[in-house]
Amino acid sequence: MLGLAGLGIPGCAAVAASPLSRFLALLPVMMLPGRSGEGMEALVALLAPGTRATVYHHDPCRIPLSQPLTMSVRQPVSLQHRPVMGTHATDVNGQVLLQLATEKPDEVRGWLPGGELFSDLMALLHVWLGSHLDVRLQLCVARHLLPDAQLCCQQEHAVQLGRTAVLRPLDAQKQADDRVTIYLGALSARPGKYPPQGER
Repeated sequence: MLGLAGLGIPGCAAVAASPLSRFLALLPVMMLPGRSGEGMEALVALLAPGTRATVYHHDPCRIPLSQPLTMSVRQPVSLQHRPVMGTHATDVNGQVLLQLATEKPDEVRGWLPGGELFSDLMALLHVWLGSHLDVRLQLCVARHLLPDAQLCCQQEHAVQLGRTAVLRPLDAQKQADDRVTIYLGALSARPGKYPPQGER
């Protein structure tokens, strides 16, 4: 059955970093390789039924140019061919945005980098997408599900700087419905495509 989805190739289990038996529940979707969006939503539903997944296609991605365009008398460039100006180009066909939303505190902790849900999703996406598509991940949660930024030694109250370190609101009732979007990272088949978290 795994061979029908392309997972019966020798050595595939070693690269997957996840038991291939987990994909048996996704065989109906995996046999339709053109439906990448439905497949990613099925992966999220398999890991966390209480999480809503939304796939945004044609997510803009900045790609650095190896040879930026420069003005030169010896090698003039005509604007007739519409050259790319600047140091980066924008690609909208090779990346999608996967946005996760949940109201369960345990799932919020699991989706953060280092959590079990996040690690499992990255392993499953690596097999599901391969090198055909890049994914940028976001987590959209209510403010009250995130711990207040404070100095502590307890793991359950710990925060991640740059992600979940949010100051205590002055009026908790007015900001109870505020939502926070957290950048979780990206999965890319091209090494070096994404800068470190602090440079985004």
